[in-house]
Amino acid sequence: MALSAGPACRFAAGMVLLGLCWTPAAAATPEDGRRAYDAGHFSDALGIWADLSRAGNAEAEFGLGLLYDLGNGTAEDPETAFFWYKTAAKAGLPDAEFNVAAMYDSGRGVSQSVEKAALWYARAAARGHLRAAYDLGLLYEQGEGVPRNPDAAVAWLRKAAEGGLPAAASRLKLLQASAVARPAGQLVGVTLAVPNLNATLKLADGNPAVELVWLAPAEPQPVRYDVQVLGGPNLKPVFSASVSTTAAVAKVPANGDFYLWKVDTVGPNGAQATTDWSWFSTTPANGPHQAVASAPEAPHAPR
Repeated sequence: MALSAGPACRFAAGMVLLGLCWTPAAAATPEDGRRAYDAGHFSDALGIWADLSRAGNAEAEFGLGLLYDLGNGTAEDPETAFFWYKTAAKAGLPDAEFNVAAMYDSGRGVSQSVEKAALWYARAAARGHLRAAYDLGLLYEQGEGVPRNPDAAVAWLRKAAEGGLPAAASRLKLLQASAVARPAGQLVGVTLAVPNLNATLKLADGNPAVELVWLAPAEPQPVRYDVQVLGGPNLKPVFSASVSTTAAVAKVPANGDFYLWKVDTVGPNGAQATTDWSWFSTTPANGPHQAVASAPEAPHAPR
């Protein structure tokens, strides 16, 4: 199971943990729960996070997952830990997304699925989680849970290395040193993975932000991915990006209705392979931290 590193993190069972000093507080906040946890006051942390989770607080939901994962303040229960991690992950919390991926990767608390792990690593990596980018790079390098794609592996390892993860920099150097020239071939389009008719959006800078994830096929040459999202009554462009990785976070209008998205694969000679349009829609959800996307009827895709 993969680990996460950082000055405010400790490690156990490969999961992201929290580390702050605890002091009593008059009003319960997620930070109070973190301080209580770090000081070893696990029952206090449990009470604080349980109360906040009833209001849909993603950080509190993550904290509950942590307590059940490690058996602090309550009996160890990996299945319940996974439930709370995934609840927080659906709100777009990167650490929770990573822990969901790690649990799918190892089979702890849930049936093992490297395929599902890869999708959650991608979602966390799209939001800047360096260890998730590193682990996803390894999966693409090894062809586990995703097609073997050295270029996708390099792209994710480079992202983690540029973010300051030493293990990623070392692995990237080895992978680049062992690279061999591959003959050009016909481009193959990607497979759109998240969202697929249903998405959970997290508010970012006043607008919902949706994680877009696609699966790169085994490619014989380096490519880039041009991502497009259309929205609004007339399906006008609301987001576009050109990336070398296999995920992006798209900020879309908060008052949007239906959205369409697709990814074009572009080769070094300009050749392209495209996907069909996929759709989702946004509606308000209970709780301050998320909006749930769903749609009863698909809009017409542009011709």
